Amino acid sequence: MDEKATWRPQPGRRKTGSTILQASFLLTLLLMIRFCFCGSDTFSQLLQSRRARWLGWLWPGSRGATQPTIEDLLLYRVVTENVSDVIVRLDRTHRRTYVSPSCHEVLGYSQSEMLGGGAFALVHPDDLPCVLTLFAKFGPTCSVQEATWRIRRKDGDYIWVEARYRYLEDDGGLVVILRDVHRRKVAEEQLADALRRLECLAMQDPMTGLPNRRSFIETIDKKLTNSDELGLMFIDLNGFKPINDLHGHDMGDAVLVGVATRLTRMLGDSVVVGRLGGDEFAILLDAHGGNAATVAASACRILAAISEPFVIYGRTLNVAASIGIALSPRDGTETSALLRCADTAMYRAKQVPGGHFEFFAPDMAPACERATPYAEAGYAL
Repeated sequence: MDEKATWRPQPGRRKTGSTILQASFLLTLLLMIRFCFCGSDTFSQLLQSRRARWLGWLWPGSRGATQPTIEDLLLYRVVTENVSDVIVRLDRTHRRTYVSPSCHEVLGYSQSEMLGGGAFALVHPDDLPCVLTLFAKFGPTCSVQEATWRIRRKDGDYIWVEARYRYLEDDGGLVVILRDVHRRKVAEEQLADALRRLECLAMQDPMTGLPNRRSFIETIDKKLTNSDELGLMFIDLNGFKPINDLHGHDMGDAVLVGVATRLTRMLGDSVVVGRLGGDEFAILLDAHGGNAATVAASACRILAAISEPFVIYGRTLNVAASIGIALSPRDGTETSALLRCADTAMYRAKQVPGGHFEFFAPDMAPACERATPYAEAGYAL
């Protein structure tokens, strides 16, 4: 090779291996600080330093950037070839003109496979509209943006990446730093799913799958704010305790599940059915069923459905129901008032042998006062 074509370090500028490693480590640290912690103004001050002038290749329009020397470019190469994030240089048409070697480790592509490709080719279709909107904002007045989206690996899988963009005023291109955050994103989604399941368990009766007492009372609160005509039923099963005592709790649980199934199938999705605890259920009818005649017809159907024999584990079991009914606004416009009135009417219905239902009436007030501690305790729960 021609001696003139061979680059040799100038006298007095020779660096030891230890010095270069130290400088490489320092510049790597500065680059990570730039994209993790520093704002654009802070990093612009770093660019003014002679030791950081090689970064002018990445941001040619930055204040203080100068033409890099050969030594600067060598240090730049050490940094870009050893960072775990993927560094991408886009031209003004959003074509890749440079991709760091880490693209192979993160995405599975070689540098040659990535070069020349469009910036949007690997973006997940569901995330593409947001990414396009982001790119449309870039300009002199909007030079730095961050976003999290999914990118397709060479094996076809999509991973989550955290992208930081910087607009280059000189040529209208972009510098993009892609960080693999897939594990973090998956962990966040798993945590969110676990919280949703936990919330569901907190609002659902685990045995029957019906709304529990807390959830049912919250539903009453919401319905009362949106409707001025509701029907509330309290249902207590008659003859259930002997089933538990004679046949065991497994048999009793099966009867409760059977009652819940019959009620939900018969009443449909427009009616809220809940289990308050033990052998007590509650039903809330919306405005379309809030008048007394409609509620009475529904109560008759419920009594008939529950009185049908249950065949469980080869045994035929029978229960009946007592139903207390309160109407809003006639019997009250607050949740606590409706609960007290429906509970009182239910205890009046239990005085009649077999299955029976009762609407709350003013002459039940003394009984209502006796039942109040129970109803209010339930409401407090």
